[in-house]
Amino acid sequence: GKSGSKIQSTPTKAGGDRYIPNRSTMQMEMANFLLTKENDPAEESPTKKEQQKAWAVNLNGFDVEEAKILRLSGKPQNAPEGYQNNLKVLYSQKMTPGSSRKNSRYIPSMPDRILDAPEIRNDYYLNLIDWSSQNFLAVALDNSVYLWNHASGEIIQLLQMEHPDVYISSVSWIKEGNYLAVGTSSAEVQLWDIQQQKRLRNMTSHCARVGTLSWNSYILSSGARTGHIHHHDVRVAEHHVATLAGHTQEVCGLKWSLDGRYLASGGNDNLVNVWPCTQGGGGDFAPVQTFTQHQGAVK
Repeated sequence: GKSGSKIQSTPTKAGGDRYIPNRSTMQMEMANFLLTKENDPAEESPTKKEQQKAWAVNLNGFDVEEAKILRLSGKPQNAPEGYQNNLKVLYSQKMTPGSSRKNSRYIPSMPDRILDAPEIRNDYYLNLIDWSSQNFLAVALDNSVYLWNHASGEIIQLLQMEHPDVYISSVSWIKEGNYLAVGTSSAEVQLWDIQQQKRLRNMTSHCARVGTLSWNSYILSSGARTGHIHHHDVRVAEHHVATLAGHTQEVCGLKWSLDGRYLASGGNDNLVNVWPCTQGGGGDFAPVQTFTQHQGAVK
């Protein structure tokens, strides 16, 4: 069946044998043509090749040369001009340099510890949780303040307001972690010693609830619902040393910079003010920077 002058064909036979499958669905003529083509002399004119290609396209509907799946020799064919591969590259042999690799940080999706917080007030403008440098967590629950020791797991009730209608509106640890400032709905700012679990002093200068606190060394800043910020020098009897009036609504966010030179304040009037450090004394103080692009209260 390898003679170039005579093409043999397998006779069609109805049915099939037990050991020989039915070949009615096989392209025997195409297989015979390909086997015969391999023994043909390689000297063929371009015109004859084009003619054979046209015959193959007309008879089979495709080019025989392009129908080969595996090419065991020779260079791979180049993609035709204008061909685009829409498939995504799943794997690449290009190695990423070690210097450009980013070490991803693992962030757990489950909490490490869950603490019960009954009667915690659902009020965005209040600051009811603060963590100290000594790993104590202060949590204000309505009219009480509880401390949780992360090292031992011990829970301590630090204080409870005498009047049931007065609630805790803010808590803030000093940098050293041994004193806790507490703001109340009755416009008071209290200072507590954690080791002795004792109130050191009660500072009254505001006329509305104190929703935020921030420490700068011995200066304690407090923001009230009136929009005023007071600086308290906790070392002296006359603690109220300065007033910052840059907000028209409740101050709900206070934070001193790490170097203690500037104080940032956010309010319900959608403003952020940056104040310079004041060394006491009276007078009007103006912010060095004001941000007005916010569309809501800034905490």
